[in-house]
Amino acid sequence: MPDDNDKQFDDGYPLVPAIGATLAEMDRAVVRHITDLPVTADMDQFWHIREWTKQLANYASAWKKMITEKWIESMQEQGVSEVVIGSIRYYIGTTKTYKVKDKADLLEALLNHTGGDFDAIVECLSSNAFKHGAVRKQFEDEQKFDQHFEQDVVRNIKDGSPKRGLQEVNDDFVR
Repeated sequence: MPDDNDKQFDDGYPLVPAIGATLAEMDRAVVRHITDLPVTADMDQFWHIREWTKQLANYASAWKKMITEKWIESMQEQGVSEVVIGSIRYYIGTTKTYKVKDKADLLEALLNHTGGDFDAIVECLSSNAFKHGAVRKQFEDEQKFDQHFEQDVVRNIKDGSPKRGLQEVNDDFVR
């Protein structure tokens, strides 16, 4: 976070400048620790700083959720349907997600509804509708699998969970 961002927190609310100053000070400290860390440092040092930043991210995520819930409660209590700050309009919205209840049942229903029109059914699939591991097991032939899937390999350091980016593995649990 550049130093210019310090000013965004000083907007007249009693608590906000104190929090902004604390965040700016913390940001400078973290950036200083990272930039001063020599590439020849012990791996432990990289790990400790990374773990600390992961914990800060967890805190920030929890804080954002808390203030969002409180803001929604406040808007509802005050009967406010939207808030405009600068050029940004904030309003209480909803996010809908859908999950197939029974894949086989859905496929059968689509086959019946479309009269077996394969192209119509394909239009209902998302771009990554097929699980590559399950398809590989079905084909049992690597060449057949390779005809239908492409692999994109990106270098990173792993942390034990199936996520992109820096990752780790606990040797106590490796066979």
